[in-house]
Amino acid sequence: MWIHTAGGLAYRTKTRISQWETQLDSRFLRIHRSFIVNTARIDRCCPAHVEIGGMTIEISRKYREAARRRLTEQAANA
Repeated sequence: MWIHTAGGLAYRTKTRISQWETQLDSRFLRIHRSFIVNTARIDRCCPAHVEIGGMTIEISRKYREAARRRLTEQAANA
């Protein structure tokens, strides 16, 4: 698994994404079987994808409803 930082660095780890998902705090959201994103870094959110730093990342159907609820909740609290 690769971890990409806001500073442009990338780190490789053998820890599974499911393990990261349980260890990371509420700022992070799983949106795809291959992606966990920091919600504070999302520039734009659409029903099917998010944009972070000029990169478009798909929100898979499996995670779409949970992502929609969470992002709507965060927007209401902001």
